[in-house]
Amino acid sequence: MRKIRCDKIETNSYVDGVGRRTVIFLQGCPIHCEGCQNKDLWGSDGGFSVDVASLAVETKAQDGYNGNVTISGGEPFAQKDSLLELIQDLKGIGVQHIIVYTGYSYEELIQDRTAYEIFKYIDILVDGKYIKELDDDMLVYRGSRNQRPINVKESTQDNIVLEDWDNPEIVITPDGNVIIPLGLATTFDEIGKFGVMRMCGQTKEV
Repeated sequence: MRKIRCDKIETNSYVDGVGRRTVIFLQGCPIHCEGCQNKDLWGSDGGFSVDVASLAVETKAQDGYNGNVTISGGEPFAQKDSLLELIQDLKGIGVQHIIVYTGYSYEELIQDRTAYEIFKYIDILVDGKYIKELDDDMLVYRGSRNQRPINVKESTQDNIVLEDWDNPEIVITPDGNVIIPLGLATTFDEIGKFGVMRMCGQTKEV
């Protein structure tokens, strides 16, 4: 049975893609972007090793699971064979929508046979290295302006289709919190007191 190296599963995330999502953080990254917020996930010997099938089942069993899963890291494609099996297993048990974050570009990955197979099962690929100089507080669901939310199912090597993540909706969580993109507020005083909630995406929580 194939293994995969994982750091954690996070539930009820509103910053790792549109909507409420269950997030799998995989361990290990060879890219090492300057300013990375997840440096503790760089080491390939960190986290824990788990059967791919078991991780898929555990993900679906999480409190708040609703069929939306994001896979982040670390660098998911550093474990591409295990990643392919994980995504196939997730789809096999009914996961409806999958986003994968990567520091590689779509153009690089589409040349790789395993990555090409992965693209058959995922909905959105957020690609590109984190570039500190392109960080922008007005961004939602990604860390720097160069990173692209690619609609994989509609894209080809010659025609990349992007999701519109620059005009997100305000979200009210089940516990009554309001998640609002920072760019929708002209000043903090208009909205009230803000608390920062930042992972791969950038939002503010009232």
